[in-house]
Amino acid sequence: SGFQVEVNVKKQRIGLDKKWVIFIITQIIKNSIQYKQTAPKLSIYAEEAENTIDLTVRDNGIGIPKEELSRVFDKGFTGKKGLDYDKSSGIGLYLCKRLCDKLGIGIEVQSVLGEYTAVTLHLPQQKPF
Repeated sequence: SGFQVEVNVKKQRIGLDKKWVIFIITQIIKNSIQYKQTAPKLSIYAEEAENTIDLTVRDNGIGIPKEELSRVFDKGFTGKKGLDYDKSSGIGLYLCKRLCDKLGIGIEVQSVLGEYTAVTLHLPQQKPF
């Protein structure tokens, strides 16, 4: 999709089902691809917090209007962009949120319309015995 990709993630152990975490991350990246702008960039980075690894996927895409941020995880919500993008279903982030809730992963979205969207997963760290 012509993205410039930057990854800054070191190998970490998390006590989660790999298959579902990959599904969530893949969905987030698919959204970045779907809502890209010219000269698309994707940054994936992780920061270690007290009890979590905070994994962020950030793009320089179309962004989300401030007034719509609180609804991005609602089932079927596509916002104004849904009128312009035929593939918008409002299911992707809804599924991500549901899975995150079941797996004990925190998820949040930050965005500025026309500038970027950043989705952060707060992955619980696996503590050594």
